[in-house]
Amino acid sequence: RLFVAQVEDGELPELALVPPLAPALTALGQLRASVRLRWLAARTRDALVRRVSVQASVDCLAPSATEFGLYYWVARAAVRRWRPRAFVTLYEGHGWEKCAWAGAKAADRDCLTVGYQHTVVFPHAISLLRPQLDHPVPAVPDVVACTGDRTRDMLGPGHAGTRARLLTLGTFRRAGGVKPGRPRPGRRTVLVVPEGYLDEEQILFEAALRVAPALPDHHFILRCHPVLPFDRVRPLLAHAPEDLPNVEVSAVAAIEDDYARASVVLYRGSSSVLYAVVDGLKPIYWHHPHRHDIDPLFELTTWRERVGSPGELAEVARRYAAAG
Repeated sequence: RLFVAQVEDGELPELALVPPLAPALTALGQLRASVRLRWLAARTRDALVRRVSVQASVDCLAPSATEFGLYYWVARAAVRRWRPRAFVTLYEGHGWEKCAWAGAKAADRDCLTVGYQHTVVFPHAISLLRPQLDHPVPAVPDVVACTGDRTRDMLGPGHAGTRARLLTLGTFRRAGGVKPGRPRPGRRTVLVVPEGYLDEEQILFEAALRVAPALPDHHFILRCHPVLPFDRVRPLLAHAPEDLPNVEVSAVAAIEDDYARASVVLYRGSSSVLYAVVDGLKPIYWHHPHRHDIDPLFELTTWRERVGSPGELAEVARRYAAAG
C-alpha cells in the first residue's frame, strides 16, 4: 500500500515522512507488547485468554504491524508540515487507520479526522460495527463518511456516544444519474469478479474454468482485480483459459463495459457485485467449504444464487439462460 501526498513539484512517497528513528521505536514498542502478552499468558488461569495472548504475542511482531505503526509517524509529520484542516483516510477497520488518526491528533488536536467507509460492511466486521472505545488510541475518526444510508444505519449503534459524526457521502464507483439495467438472461455470459487476493482469484477462476466445458453455449469473462494482473494468477491455475474457446481474460479498462456484456456475475467477496446487480446481472455466489462466507449481498434473500460445485453452477446458469 503506497499513498502519496500532493506537493508543488509532484508527489511525495509517504514513507519519506517517517523520521529515521521511527522504525526502531515502532519495533521496540512491538517487542514490549509481545513480552507483556507473554507475561499475561503465563499468569492467567483462563485457557482462552492464554491462547489468545500467546497468538497475539506472535502476531504483534509481524512486519505488517510495523508498517501499520509507521502510519502514526506519517500522519503526524504530514499534519505538522501542511497544517490541514482535515486528515482523510479510508475506513475499513484496519489498524493503520487508527495509527494515522492518532498521529494526526498528536500533531494538531483541532485537525479533523475523516474516515471514508467506501466498501461493504460485513456482519463480522467487529472493528467497524463495535469499535473499541476504552483504548487510548482513537478507535473512530471525528467524521465517518458512509457510502449510503444503510451502512450508516449499520454503523450507528456502535458509534453512538462517541465523538464520531456519521454522514452519507455516497460512492465514487458509480456515476450519478446512471439508470439501473434490466436482467438479460439470453446473453449467456458469466462475468467472474474476484477480490484482489491471489488465492481468491485462483478459487473463482478455477471454478469458471472447470464449468466452462460443460456450458459451451455460455461465454466466461475473467476479470482480474486492478492490483493483480492475470500474469500473477496464471501460474496458479490448473486449467488453461487459452485452451477454452468460450473463455476470455478481460482487457477492458472500465468494468461497466464488462457489465454491459454479461448476464451473470460470479463472485465471492468483491464489492463490485453490488454495482453488477444494479446493472441487471444475476449474482451467483461461490461457496468454498473451507472458508468463511464473505458475501457482500448477505442481506439479500432473493435473486442471488449460491453454489459450491461446477455442477451446481452449470445448472443455475442453464436454468437462468432458459428464462430468457
